Parts: sequence; structure tokens; C-alpha cells
Amino acid sequence: GILAQAFQAERNILIWQNIGEESEFLKTKDEYVQKMYVYIQQSAQTNFVLALGKLFDKPSKKFETRCILSFLNLLKQGEFDPIKIVETTSTKKALEDYNCPKGLIDAVDSDDASLFPCLFAEYYLKKYEDPNLQMKMEAMKAMRDKAEAHNEVTGTLTLDFDTTSKLLAFALEIISIFGMAYRSEIYHIG
Repeated sequence: GILAQAFQAERNILIWQNIGEESEFLKTKDEYVQKMYVYIQQSAQTNFVLALGKLFDKPSKKFETRCILSFLNLLKQGEFDPIKIVETTSTKKALEDYNCPKGLIDAVDSDDASLFPCLFAEYYLKKYEDPNLQMKMEAMKAMRDKAEAHNEVTGTLTLDFDTTSKLLAFALEIISIFGMAYRSEIYHIG
């Protein structure tokens, strides 16, 4: 559930960024071409803010949500049939590259298939609560709630590129490790 939103966010951030990098070139084009690219860039901004918002939503008590917290809580609860990791070497390498704790890395080789998902969830739930990440989530949610999803009168809202990059990187870290472990697939292309 979170892979599709991460893909949408990443694709739209890249569209937004690439158009911005071509602004000098676009100034040489006809006005209607410039307006078209302004529209595309604004649409990309709306799309990446909404996609990131979905990734970092809070789980609902009424409805199932496809967000990072729901995914990690599902893993932590262990209410599933655990399966063996299919790609141990690359998973351990990814965990090392992301500076994960030794206990989590060692759990990749455990005979107990439920150990890795539980430790993975605990580690990333703790990282999720980091005050710096929480501050970035709040900035993104303010942009989503006040400017994109609703039409509230507010002061100037901005969402800097560092904020969106760090939030997307966090989501892709989770997705790439889990994808490598259980599907032998690399999802992180950035």
C-alpha cells in the first residue's frame, strides 16, 4: 500500500524539480509554453504533497489506512504468518548502509521468521518518532491541509526541498529494505 504513494511522491518531486532547473530555458519559450510548464509544476507540487501526506497519515480507528505507521504497527503486532527472508546478503548490506542496529542485521539470519519483522518495526517506529522527522511531517501536513486539500486563508506556506527529500528518503528506506528482504527487489531508485 505504501509503495504506490512513495512512487507518486518521488515521480512528482522529480517533475517539479526538473522543471525548476529548466526555468532559464523556459523563459526563452512562448508564453503559452511557459504557462503549460507552470501548470505542470504546480500539479506536480500538489501531487507530491498529497502523496507524502498519505504516507505519513495517522492510522484511522474507523478505516484501514495505507500509511507507514499502519504498516509498521501491522509488523509489530505480528498478526500474520511470518515468511523467511529470501535475500539475506543484500538485505544485510542495505541494513548496514542505512546504519541499522546490529541486532536487526543479525535477525536476517534467524531461524525465527517472526523476529526480523518485529525488530524492523520497533526500530523504524522509534525513528518515526524522531523530533526532527516529526517537525518535517508537521510542515508537510500543514502545506497539505491548509494549501492543497483545503482552501484556508493562511500566511505564506512553504515546504522546502530538504523537508520533502528527507520524508521521501525515510519512506523509501523502509520500502527498499523490506522489498529487498522479501521480494529481492530494489524499489529505491533515487
